[in-house]
Amino acid sequence: MLWRLITGALVAYAAVFAFCAVGPIEIDPETRDFVSNLAFLVPGLLVAALAWRAAGGPGLSRESRRAWTWLAIAYLAFWLGDTLFFIYVAIGDVPYPSLADVAYLAYYPLLLVGLASFPRVLSTRTQRLRFVLDATTVALGGAMVVWYFVLGPIAETADSNIGELLFSMAYPVGDLVLLLGVAITVIRVPRDISRNALWLLVAGILLSFAADLAYSVQNLDETYESGRLVDAMYIVAWALLGVSAHLAYARGTAAVAADPKPSTTDQLPVLPYLAVALGYGMLVAALRTDWSPTVAGLVVGAGGLTALVVARQVVAVRENVRLVAEREVRRGEARFRTLVQNASDLILVIDRNGAIQYETPSVERVLGYSLEDVQGIRLVEIVHPDDLPALDSLRNPSSQVPGSVQTELRIVRKDGTWLFVEASVTNLLDDPEIRGLIVTIRNVDDRKRLELKLTHQAYHDPLTGLANRSLFNEELADVLLQSHDGRGPVALLFLDIDNLKRINDSFGHEAGDRVLIEFARRVRESTRAGDLVARVSGDEFAVLLERPGSEREGAAVSERILNGLRAPYAIEGVELTLSASIGIAMSTRGEEPADELLRRADSAMYEAKTAGKGRFVVFAPGMQPPARERLDVEAALRHSLERNEFEVYYQPIVGLQSRTLAGAEALLRWHRPDNGMVSPADFIPIAEEMGLIVPVGAWVLEQACRTATSWPRAKGSPRGPSVSVNLSARQLEDPDFVGLVGDILGRTELDPRRLVLEVTESLLIRDPAETIRRLQALKSLGIRLSIDDFGTGYSSLSYLRTLPVDEVKIDRSFVSDLDRATGLALVQGIVSLGHSLGLSIVAEGIELREHAEALRDVGCEHGQGYLFARPMPAAQMASFVMPVFDGSVRAVAPLPPTASAA
Repeated sequence: MLWRLITGALVAYAAVFAFCAVGPIEIDPETRDFVSNLAFLVPGLLVAALAWRAAGGPGLSRESRRAWTWLAIAYLAFWLGDTLFFIYVAIGDVPYPSLADVAYLAYYPLLLVGLASFPRVLSTRTQRLRFVLDATTVALGGAMVVWYFVLGPIAETADSNIGELLFSMAYPVGDLVLLLGVAITVIRVPRDISRNALWLLVAGILLSFAADLAYSVQNLDETYESGRLVDAMYIVAWALLGVSAHLAYARGTAAVAADPKPSTTDQLPVLPYLAVALGYGMLVAALRTDWSPTVAGLVVGAGGLTALVVARQVVAVRENVRLVAEREVRRGEARFRTLVQNASDLILVIDRNGAIQYETPSVERVLGYSLEDVQGIRLVEIVHPDDLPALDSLRNPSSQVPGSVQTELRIVRKDGTWLFVEASVTNLLDDPEIRGLIVTIRNVDDRKRLELKLTHQAYHDPLTGLANRSLFNEELADVLLQSHDGRGPVALLFLDIDNLKRINDSFGHEAGDRVLIEFARRVRESTRAGDLVARVSGDEFAVLLERPGSEREGAAVSERILNGLRAPYAIEGVELTLSASIGIAMSTRGEEPADELLRRADSAMYEAKTAGKGRFVVFAPGMQPPARERLDVEAALRHSLERNEFEVYYQPIVGLQSRTLAGAEALLRWHRPDNGMVSPADFIPIAEEMGLIVPVGAWVLEQACRTATSWPRAKGSPRGPSVSVNLSARQLEDPDFVGLVGDILGRTELDPRRLVLEVTESLLIRDPAETIRRLQALKSLGIRLSIDDFGTGYSSLSYLRTLPVDEVKIDRSFVSDLDRATGLALVQGIVSLGHSLGLSIVAEGIELREHAEALRDVGCEHGQGYLFARPMPAAQMASFVMPVFDGSVRAVAPLPPTASAA
């Protein structure tokens, strides 16, 4: 309250003094001089006290307190000058220069130091340089005014007293110092000072500058009168400075955080340009008068202003260039940060000890963890134990990974499930910005599981889940090789279900499949954990005993199997019993080929059947399989072609989207005299082994091409339906086969684009390079190539990308599994894989309407199966094609609700 009263009294004192100075009150000049000089003693001391108090504001920074301290000292110096001047006046003799002048002149640099001590936001070197240039420009503009009105006239009228001349010119120079302080304060607003206190401070300094300038001009003109306007300006300036100090103290006691943050931009960028305009305006006005040293000084000042303006523009241009570059860098960093933060891949930074130091937010999408869950844990803690060898480079901090390496891992998700990922590791341990390993993790779970599913299908029987012949042959060959190296004998069991055909004929193949599944389960339960059980054909199974095997162990396992099979089977309410005939073959040194050992076990199995079935027999030298039936088939096959016993049947291939006929597959049938229709599965393998498949296959190919030429062409279509012909391994190995296909196309005049040759995946492993070369030669004829039974062979994933094929046929085992979610996902994966390689897709074995609709929904183009039509002779096929292509009907056949209706 006391300081408020003091500040209010100071303001009232200034108002009364100003009124008396400019009002109509007439006072004796000598009295006016004495009263006026005495009037300066009180305000100066009060302002110094207020500034000193402001320096103690508890909320101010150290720089602000130092600034107000210097201002208080400056005010005290000016007050000291007024006090000494009053003493000189009271004595009656005012020397010039005097100690009062020394105190007055000390005021200017002290005030400049105080103003320059306020804290400011000058973060860059360019900002500081521009600040100095702007302040110098303002000071130089003001200097031109001071020079024209004060310094120039003093220099022209100066006498020979050098002391008086220096002191006379020191006051205008001090005013320039005041102006420089104002420029420093206004151009870059200080921190820790309210705007009201700042502008009152600036106003008080500017008013004192104006008073000094007016005093100097009146003193030169000898028109100065004390107690008049000039003195009133000084007193009012003191009042403004005092109020400013009072407000600064109030600001210091308030919460600093309540004020907005200081800006880093210029507060009054126009001020330097106003100073330039003022300086040039003074020069233009002075040039209208006679030339004098004062005018020459203005010319020099104008040159300095020009140089400052040019320098300021250069700095501004450089600053703009820097700001643009920084903005682009920040924009690039923000773009990169956005890409990293929203990337689908997971990026980790791990240190030399394998601990995770950084992870992108995608860790939650990929693995389900939050950022806090994985921070600091070691990568090996979430990797599958079987995959740890692939992380040797991460677990060993001394290892150096050259460039980037990739590996596949399994990482545990937060819910405990394992996720297949592809990890790419880059070593940046020596990079001072990273000092770690960059691990990029990509989710490949769907692709990997599809590959595993297809691989499982390639090596396992889809009905029973047991190993198939391919896997069994590979394992047997490997075991025989190890046995040859002295790792013990090998024991092999060959099983055949007795009288399974009667169950198929009596109850149907579906019941027979259920029996096979149960039979496989019982065999698996009767063997040991290390034994390999496989289904090698329709009703034939094989067991490879765990190494080392022996005849006694083979007999013991066979006994357990036969005992496990004695329990009855419940089929459609009827209990049936099954038995099996088992043959056992031994290899002591592994010198026999795998197929020879299988033939021995097969011979022993036939001996068991001959002996009454339901038993096992160990192979003995001289034992041969009862091959009479096979020999009869071979003998009949040798003459079947010349006797015209073969016939080609055709099964339509339908467009699932358009429901129109797209083509047909040619299927060989054998009408054997006195035996009826022989299943292709019973005679084609024998024909393949005999080499008869080459002439028979050529006959089938020519018949199919000749028949296809008779099929009509659809309206608006450039060609008719295509015909698909299966190609055997022996045919493809024939060096004359490509020429034979060309000759057949020429003789039958079939458009090559209508011929589709189907190859099985098993052909691809014989000689991949030669196979691809021969397929490319066939492709050059203009025909189309298709992979039959896709997913059940060996190497579709390995060679599909390099094979010159146009089409993929999905095996019927996948189609029958469409009712389950996993089966549908697997088929969808095959379709997507084929489409990504530009291949069309055909599904085999479609028997249900629901399966056709599901295949159509996942994008499968074509299908064949009993749902649409069974295989039919050529004549029936011609009548089947005609209604479709004559425009009378569009659909091949209505879709029945069940397979039985078809």
